[in-house]
Amino acid sequence: MWKYPRLTNANHRVTSDASEEYNCVAWAAGIDTENVWPGDYGDDFVWSEDLPEAEEMASVVAFFESLGYEVCETTDLEEGFEKVALYSDDEGDPTHVALQLRSGAWTSKLGWLEDIAHDSPELVGGGIGEWDYGNVTVVMRRFREPEREQLPLIPVEEFEGVMRSVFNAPKEDVDEEIATMQAANRQRREERSQADEGAPPN
Repeated sequence: MWKYPRLTNANHRVTSDASEEYNCVAWAAGIDTENVWPGDYGDDFVWSEDLPEAEEMASVVAFFESLGYEVCETTDLEEGFEKVALYSDDEGDPTHVALQLRSGAWTSKLGWLEDIAHDSPELVGGGIGEWDYGNVTVVMRRFREPEREQLPLIPVEEFEGVMRSVFNAPKEDVDEEIATMQAANRQRREERSQADEGAPPN
């Protein structure tokens, strides 16, 4: 992807089609039907009335704190935790959020582009122009509850090649995790659809 010079065929792969239905903050929070961002951006974006509304890093931190995350020191994989990396520009304003997968790889929704799996959070920094996410300036973690499925991903496109993660996660392990998340996502969508129609879930 030319917009992100640090990304190569060896350190990332595309895991969805492009979509304007959700953004990076939503993606990291397990939402694939809304664009979530602080500030006044009209009906295309949502934000909780209980959180700070200013388009500042503190607002994004507060959002993830409301989901049970707390600030931590490192992006390293830690057993029993899931993590998010929050990015900011040179002025300290928020620009992007990435989510760590169970394998230690990361996943990002790149604006209105695709979702990708990438080896490290630094790889989506240093983009070109409006795609410059700056650098990771805040890392947060929360306990990963054994009974809760990992956050959902929308369908994966076939990719010919091997994902070589810095955490030595085989491509098959990443794909298995994504498939599990897809199944959970499909089930939630079916339940929401049945609830909207007034029918009891199966």
